[in-house]
Amino acid sequence: RMRRARGADGGTGGEEAGQRVPASAPAHGFYGLCAACVGDLATARRELARSLELNPDQPTLRQTLADLGR
Repeated sequence: RMRRARGADGGTGGEEAGQRVPASAPAHGFYGLCAACVGDLATARRELARSLELNPDQPTLRQTLADLGR
């Protein structure tokens, strides 16, 4: 339960960071991971994919995206 609440808060921050710095792979990756933690899989997939477009050298995020059933 605490994890969900913290993930939701992080998602808000990640979304804002992605909007402010749209070319930031870390911001999109963070937002995607937070979205996954709260069960928003569509957002998680989209944001992780965007992070990987910006920086393909992220094997952990690539695996996470694969695990989410891209």
